[in-house]
Amino acid sequence: PSTHTAVAADRLIVGRSDSYQLRVYDPGKGLERIVRRRIEPRPVTEEVLAAQERQVQERLAEMPPSPGRDLYAAVNQGVPRSETLPFFMRVLGDAEGRIWVQGFPAAEESPPPWSVLSRAAAPMGSVRQDNSQN
Repeated sequence: PSTHTAVAADRLIVGRSDSYQLRVYDPGKGLERIVRRRIEPRPVTEEVLAAQERQVQERLAEMPPSPGRDLYAAVNQGVPRSETLPFFMRVLGDAEGRIWVQGFPAAEESPPPWSVLSRAAAPMGSVRQDNSQN
């Protein structure tokens, strides 16, 4: 799991990707709220592991031989494998205080949609990125 942070207007958002739980902090008051969403965990499948390995190999192929490349390869060899996929991959905030949460893709899935939450953490909808070549 990884920890994600974002600034949404005047608040700090902190969440770990191993659960859908975001902590919203007001700098003068501390913890303002905890945002939770019930989502069933998705298992890490062989397909997901194969896709991740392909991504690592593609990145390695783009990197020139160097100690940094060797370190990247070694680190990715020793990464412990989770039984479930992360619940999200990115958290962003905007000047109006909205929170943007991008789900975590499974295998070769196109970029997952962004869930948009209001300043009060109410769901506002979702936005999907268009990666098509026009």
